[in-house]
Amino acid sequence: MIESIAIIAIFCLVPILWIWLDTRRRMNETNSRTQIVMAAIEKNPDMDLEELMKKITPKGKMLKEKLLEKLLGGCITSVIALGIYLSASGKNHCKCRDCNH
Repeated sequence: MIESIAIIAIFCLVPILWIWLDTRRRMNETNSRTQIVMAAIEKNPDMDLEELMKKITPKGKMLKEKLLEKLLGGCITSVIALGIYLSASGKNHCKCRDCNH
Protein backbone atom coordinates (compact mmCIF):
# COMPACT_ATOMS: atom_id res chain seq x y z
CA MET A 1 0.00 0.00 0.00
CA ILE A 2 2.73 2.47 0.98
CA GLU A 3 4.77 1.55 -2.09
CA SER A 4 1.86 2.30 -4.42
CA ILE A 5 1.26 5.65 -2.72
CA ALA A 6 4.96 6.48 -3.02
CA ILE A 7 4.96 5.57 -6.71
CA ILE A 8 1.90 7.73 -7.39
CA ALA A 9 3.36 10.62 -5.43
CA ILE A 10 6.73 10.46 -7.16
CA PHE A 11 5.80 9.78 -10.74
CA CYS A 12 2.53 11.75 -10.91
CA LEU A 13 2.51 14.54 -8.37
CA VAL A 14 6.14 15.68 -8.66
CA PRO A 15 5.96 16.40 -12.42
CA ILE A 16 2.59 18.13 -12.01
CA LEU A 17 3.98 20.29 -9.22
CA TRP A 18 7.06 21.09 -11.32
CA ILE A 19 4.92 22.24 -14.28
CA TRP A 20 2.61 24.26 -12.03
CA LEU A 21 5.55 26.09 -10.43
CA ASP A 22 7.11 26.85 -13.82
CA THR A 23 3.80 28.14 -15.20
CA ARG A 24 3.31 30.31 -12.13
CA ARG A 25 6.82 31.76 -12.51
CA ARG A 26 6.20 32.63 -16.15
CA MET A 27 2.87 34.27 -15.33
CA ASN A 28 4.51 36.39 -12.62
CA GLU A 29 7.22 37.51 -15.05
CA THR A 30 4.60 38.48 -17.64
CA ASN A 31 2.53 40.36 -15.05
CA SER A 32 5.55 42.32 -13.86
CA ARG A 33 6.46 43.33 -17.43
CA THR A 34 2.85 44.38 -18.01
CA GLN A 35 2.90 46.56 -14.89
CA ILE A 36 6.13 48.22 -16.06
CA VAL A 37 4.64 49.00 -19.46
CA MET A 38 1.42 50.35 -17.95
CA ALA A 39 3.35 52.62 -15.59
CA ALA A 40 5.49 53.88 -18.48
CA ILE A 41 2.40 54.63 -20.57
CA GLU A 42 0.80 56.54 -17.69
CA LYS A 43 3.89 58.67 -17.12
CA ASN A 44 4.78 59.32 -20.75
CA PRO A 45 2.12 58.48 -23.37
CA ASP A 46 4.40 59.59 -26.24
CA MET A 47 7.05 56.97 -25.41
CA ASP A 48 8.19 54.47 -28.03
CA LEU A 49 6.63 51.27 -26.70
CA GLU A 50 8.42 48.99 -29.14
CA GLU A 51 11.81 50.10 -27.85
CA LEU A 52 10.67 49.72 -24.24
CA MET A 53 9.39 46.20 -24.92
CA LYS A 54 12.74 45.24 -26.46
CA LYS A 55 14.53 46.46 -23.34
CA ILE A 56 12.37 44.65 -20.78
CA THR A 57 11.83 41.42 -22.72
CA PRO A 58 14.45 38.80 -21.80
CA LYS A 59 16.79 37.69 -24.55
CA GLY A 60 15.91 34.38 -26.14
CA LYS A 61 18.25 31.45 -25.66
CA MET A 62 19.54 29.29 -28.43
CA LEU A 63 17.76 25.99 -29.03
CA LYS A 64 20.75 23.98 -27.82
CA GLU A 65 20.79 25.86 -24.50
CA LYS A 66 17.06 25.31 -24.00
CA LEU A 67 17.33 21.60 -24.71
CA LEU A 68 20.33 21.16 -22.42
CA GLU A 69 18.50 22.95 -19.59
CA LYS A 70 15.49 20.68 -20.03
CA LEU A 71 17.73 17.61 -20.09
CA LEU A 72 19.49 18.73 -16.91
CA GLY A 73 16.20 19.44 -15.17
CA GLY A 74 14.84 16.06 -16.18
CA CYS A 75 17.96 14.27 -14.92
CA ILE A 76 17.88 16.08 -11.59
CA THR A 77 14.16 15.37 -11.15
CA SER A 78 14.67 11.69 -12.01
CA VAL A 79 17.51 11.30 -9.51
CA ILE A 80 15.49 12.99 -6.76
CA ALA A 81 12.42 10.89 -7.57
CA LEU A 82 14.48 7.68 -7.61
CA GLY A 83 16.00 8.56 -4.24
CA ILE A 84 12.58 9.23 -2.72
CA TYR A 85 11.23 6.01 -4.18
CA LEU A 86 14.12 3.93 -2.88
CA SER A 87 13.88 5.45 0.58
CA ALA A 88 10.11 4.91 0.71
CA SER A 89 10.29 1.32 -0.49
CA GLY A 90 13.23 0.28 1.70
CA LYS A 91 13.19 -3.14 3.32
CA ASN A 92 12.56 -3.71 6.98
CA HIS A 93 15.95 -3.53 8.69
CA CYS A 94 14.79 -4.72 12.10
CA LYS A 95 16.97 -7.53 13.56
CA CYS A 96 14.22 -8.98 15.78
CA ARG A 97 13.15 -12.56 15.07
CA ASP A 98 9.43 -12.25 15.52
CA CYS A 99 9.13 -8.53 14.85
CA ASN A 100 6.60 -7.44 12.23
CA HIS A 101 7.17 -3.68 12.09
